[in-house]
Amino acid sequence: MIEIVSAIGVVNPDGGHFITFGPSVQKSEIKSGKNVIIRQVECFCIYKREDNTMLEIGTKAPEFTLPDQNGENHSLKDYRGKKVILYFYPKDNTSGCTKQACGFGDRYPQIREKGAVVLGVSKDSVASHKKFEEKYGLPFTLLSDTELEVIKAYDVWKEKKNYGKVSMGVVRTTYLIDEKGIIVKAMDKVKAADNPQEMLEML
Repeated sequence: MIEIVSAIGVVNPDGGHFITFGPSVQKSEIKSGKNVIIRQVECFCIYKREDNTMLEIGTKAPEFTLPDQNGENHSLKDYRGKKVILYFYPKDNTSGCTKQACGFGDRYPQIREKGAVVLGVSKDSVASHKKFEEKYGLPFTLLSDTELEVIKAYDVWKEKKNYGKVSMGVVRTTYLIDEKGIIVKAMDKVKAADNPQEMLEML
């Protein structure tokens, strides 16, 4: 999905930047990226942002405060001085999400040795997270974002297609945030079983 805005310009498909130009530019001169929609107002107008974007590496990670599986609030700023593996997943107790969570759980002692913590985020409730933690003995923090505020802030709430059916949901995504709160790695559509080892190797 692409949002059209009323402005004069062309988008750089590589960086998503907006470049202005004058009304004399002809249609033949516009080079658009994949799936960019162009329509004519007084001149040509194109997209604001595609739905496959992520937060950029090198930018400050959005601050947040969310409750964990015990109902205790956690803020990103609480983890200054530590690396944070912040991963977003669709749903507790599903096959892929269980593999990913258990993978992080198995590697958690090594992750801690490297000065990092793991924070898992989904739109499940605190109670659901508690059952998930207890069922699999997960040693790290699960955060509940039932209002989708953090999920949307980190650009992981997107259109998904499953057997031809289109719906909105969480795209499995992992961010690595450094000790100063800066995003140093961003991975979307990750493979649940492989992601924990990938992140451990990046620390």
